[in-house]
Amino acid sequence: MRVAYIICCFYCLFTFKVVAANHIGKAGNWTFQTHKINDSTYDLLFNIELAAGEKLWSNSNNTNDTLVSPSFTFDNNTQVKFIGAIRHQGAHTVTLSNKEPQCSYYSGSVCFYQKVKVLRKAAINGQVGFQVGNKHGNGKPQTVNFAFKLGNT
Repeated sequence: MRVAYIICCFYCLFTFKVVAANHIGKAGNWTFQTHKINDSTYDLLFNIELAAGEKLWSNSNNTNDTLVSPSFTFDNNTQVKFIGAIRHQGAHTVTLSNKEPQCSYYSGSVCFYQKVKVLRKAAINGQVGFQVGNKHGNGKPQTVNFAFKLGNT
């Protein structure tokens, strides 16, 4: 009877770890769009839709160096001029716990914007790096590729 109890405990513990691991840090749903401002100026839109309870670690106020904030890298393109810094819009929360380092995150739907000016037809390619977590813990840092075609390419 004792052996059956021990086997049952290990089974439950293993099952819980697998279920928890499958719910940590899923990538959310990224979409990429453009908004034309005029013939040569565009906003690049990087949207992520997070499931209930998911957190996208923020690029501001993080004193916890173990969390990966969103980062955007762009392939070199001489036909594109980046205007200003990347902006964001979405639900932003800052934790002020005495037990943990201060950190901030997004939840729900988040949109990042980058304004660009194109000299002529251009393709903009790159990657967004990020990390998602939830109440079970943090997922591994991830990257997603993106591509934009501007100027009637």
